[in-house]
Amino acid sequence: MKFKAIVLASVLVSASAMANSDIKNEIGISAAPGEKVLINGQTFFKEKEESFSLLRFLGFDNPVEVYAGDALTDETGIETHKASGVILVRASQDQAKALAKEYGLEVVSQAGSISLLKASTSTELLNLASQLEAKGVTLQVELVNSAEQPE
Repeated sequence: MKFKAIVLASVLVSASAMANSDIKNEIGISAAPGEKVLINGQTFFKEKEESFSLLRFLGFDNPVEVYAGDALTDETGIETHKASGVILVRASQDQAKALAKEYGLEVVSQAGSISLLKASTSTELLNLASQLEAKGVTLQVELVNSAEQPE
């Protein structure tokens, strides 16, 4: 009888602990390791450096930087996306050309009020996106997933 009571108590304690934990999804997969970054309103994780940094430890480290070619993992840790360096911009064709010239971007394609601008691999995409958004430009940073690539 004592054994059943101990097992029941441990099950109840562990169940309540699991219910109060920070597990974000129902299937029990923990969030991907890395530094959290918000792109296009979605949360991704960038693999973080393994070397020790006192500033990072104290929380004073620089924000996460994303460059073209960087690999990002979604919240589940299952799908990996790659920052392509392409930014989809909603602006007039003249405004898009002016933005490309100002920020050192290449105009890849234009159709009506939508333009595709390509950043170099040395351009920090999140900073560029925030600068463009501060000018009132609607944009989306392209993230390519290997399962969704055209053939």
